[in-house]
Amino acid sequence: DHGGGFASGYGADDLNKRADGESIMSANEIIGAIKDAGMKFDVIGFDACLMQNIEYANALEPYADYYLASEETEPGTGWFYTAGFGKLAEDPTISTEEFGKAMISSYDQSMRATHEGEPQHDCTLSLVDLTLVKPVYQKLTDLYSKSTIEIADSPAVFANMSAGRAKAYQFTDKEQVDMLSFLTNLKNADYKQQVTKDEELDNIAE
Repeated sequence: DHGGGFASGYGADDLNKRADGESIMSANEIIGAIKDAGMKFDVIGFDACLMQNIEYANALEPYADYYLASEETEPGTGWFYTAGFGKLAEDPTISTEEFGKAMISSYDQSMRATHEGEPQHDCTLSLVDLTLVKPVYQKLTDLYSKSTIEIADSPAVFANMSAGRAKAYQFTDKEQVDMLSFLTNLKNADYKQQVTKDEELDNIAE
């Protein structure tokens, strides 16, 4: 189904209209439903646009070991399920990482097959180890909290944060950016280290 990232949610249902008039599940509803399942999954995946981001990964960390999703928009054909689930059917003992890699590689192959063998760089899919997410999310939160306070007293901090964001690689909806790109551009813009020390940005990126 359709996805819109953390801001817009997932799962429009054109056949069953909701009582509240909304046409898509919010992030809170998605996470609440997964929590209510009462189990921890090996992998949670969204075959939908714009669903791979640090916010979803952090929110889903208690409920899965891995998270499989696309940072970018996806074509209507979506994932190629045969390869990944075929491999799982042949050997149900394969690791979640092996399964995820099979889904990713077959997605790339199917995109190439429908575009005369050319790689489609705007078709992304990644598998995130959720055990590594919390420290990254905390460091980013600390950076944002610190800069939010400093912006009130320093126009330079606002300018540098804005420059880092403006030059970062953006995905289709313009609301989401690649975090490594943002941190690299922020470091370049903040050459006087008014937002934070270069070492701290390097630490978050690492």
